[in-house]
Parts: sequence; C-alpha cells; structure tokens
Amino acid sequence: MSQDRRKIKGFTLIELLITVGIMVSLIAVGAPLFKQSVARDQAVLGDANLTVSVLEQARNYAVHPESKDAESYSVALLTPVPMGGGDTLQIVRDGATSQVISQITLPNSKVQVLPPSPIKFNLFSGEYSGLPESLVLTLKSNPDKTRTVKVTAPGLIYVETPTAQ
Repeated sequence: MSQDRRKIKGFTLIELLITVGIMVSLIAVGAPLFKQSVARDQAVLGDANLTVSVLEQARNYAVHPESKDAESYSVALLTPVPMGGGDTLQIVRDGATSQVISQITLPNSKVQVLPPSPIKFNLFSGEYSGLPESLVLTLKSNPDKTRTVKVTAPGLIYVETPTAQ
C-alpha cells in the first residue's frame, strides 16, 4: 500500500500556499501602479476632450456667426502663466476688431500646435483652411503620456487613437 501512495503525483498544501502568497504579493505591488497609470491616461484624455470642445465651439461660432463684422473665428494657444498655470486656449472672433469670445485653461497638459499657428475656421462653412493641424497634449507630470487632437481641412475635429507599441 505504501508504494501506491508514492506514485500519486500532485502539489502539497504548502506548495500551493507559497504560490498563492507570491501571487498576492505581486498583485499588491502592481495594482496601485496600474491604477496610477490609468489615472494619468484619463487626465490627458480629459484635456484632449476639452480641447476638442473648444475647437468645436469655435467652428460652431464660424458656422453661425454672432457678429456681422466677423471674418473668421480662430483658436489661439497662449503660453502658460508663471506660477504653475496651464496652457490656455482662446476663441477669437477675427475681423476689423478682434475680440476674445472665450478661453479655457487646460489643468493637466501642455499643448504643442503643429504647425504653430492659430487654427482658423471659415465663416458659414466652418471649414479649416490651413494644412492638417495637430495639437499634441502632453501630461505635465509625465511627458510619456500624450494625446493628439487632429483638425482636418473640412473642419473635422477628433482625438487620435494612440497606437500600441
């Protein structure tokens, strides 16, 4: 009978407990890091969506102008205010007298406009007349986290889906 017991293969309870303990330790270390990474992604995505809203608002002003002397509506990037201020996007009514319609400060991201120029939308059509524009938003606390907002000639505005690397 003692020979039959030796032939049975398997894990002992101690081996299983050690394996479970190692797995729990790895999860305990990895879960907070994963949570922080997701929070950073959400912060830059939130700023990207806010940027899209500002651009769509400027395009909407161009399609339905509120002033007869407006020639176009543009979105301009202001450099951040010292003391930790964020980048600010301004909607400007262009014409004989330019006027700032609204502005919004992005709390989490720095913005780089490529090519660096105001983004102008034509009156009534809402089309963008320049080259395809990219606004690259980079998380201030982690420069590796970026999102790109694209503006195309017909006035299409969207957040570009990041490619997996």
